[in-house]
Amino acid sequence: ELGLLYCYKHGASVNQALRTLGCADESLHGFLRRSKGFQVDNSHVALVRQSTALKPFSVADEVESILKSSDMRSMEIKELCAKFTAKFNVNLTSLAGMKAADFLIKEKERFVVTGRRLVSLRAAAPVPPPPGLGVPLGGLTVAPPPGLTPPRAAPTTPPGPAQKLAATTNQQYLDLHAAMCDRDFLGEMQQRVGDVVEFVRGATFLNVERVVRGGSLGKGTAFRGAADAELVLFLPGLPATQQEKWLQPLLRSVAGVLSSRIGEGLVDAVDVAQDSVRLAVNGGLPVDLRFSSVIGSLGKAT
Repeated sequence: ELGLLYCYKHGASVNQALRTLGCADESLHGFLRRSKGFQVDNSHVALVRQSTALKPFSVADEVESILKSSDMRSMEIKELCAKFTAKFNVNLTSLAGMKAADFLIKEKERFVVTGRRLVSLRAAAPVPPPPGLGVPLGGLTVAPPPGLTPPRAAPTTPPGPAQKLAATTNQQYLDLHAAMCDRDFLGEMQQRVGDVVEFVRGATFLNVERVVRGGSLGKGTAFRGAADAELVLFLPGLPATQQEKWLQPLLRSVAGVLSSRIGEGLVDAVDVAQDSVRLAVNGGLPVDLRFSSVIGSLGKAT
């Protein structure tokens, strides 16, 4: 199979290639067996791996790799955190065990933090000019030697309205991405929704076949300050038609049962909406309970 693939790719047989290398009397099997880069087992061949040991994950190494990929080898800490989260799907803060700025300051041998907003590689950090060129030195300004004129800084052009708008928009996107990728917050909210499901199962008289999650938590679009959940409870035995007759009595019955359990610490309030039971869960999480019949087939639904 390897010989056929070689011929298909290069338009010449393996034997012709071996003759070109001066190995006219050698077969492909023999060539592979004596080559250190291959491992031959009967009629199968594989590459020899140099090292199969897994390297430990280093947050500092990965941060350094992200900075090296940028043009200036420096970026704002918020942008760095957003790139780290996008690459590994986990917050830099959660892996480092401290705030990102504190972690970068701690790794002072690798990184230079300016004003707790900008981080750069120490190798790429700007080197101060030598004394004697009219620059501050220990709080004093040293005058240049006679006959030597200090270099003038190139005039900088202030950013125009379009550049300012683009920078603001990019920062808003980065802030939104960082907020939506807060795995600690999303994990906590998902756990709370699971507690609500168990609470409803244990407190009510309902025979729940399955539960489907919706809302921003179910869709994965929730972030701090904008999170909600919707739970659709499928109940066997409910009629698939004439919902207007049984829905409101069912909602009032479920709300009445759950209201009697408010003092248990999970749910703060229970209200009956037009087509759901709305729960106010601790921490400001609204959860809507909706109910549906279990439809076995399209024929039963019609």
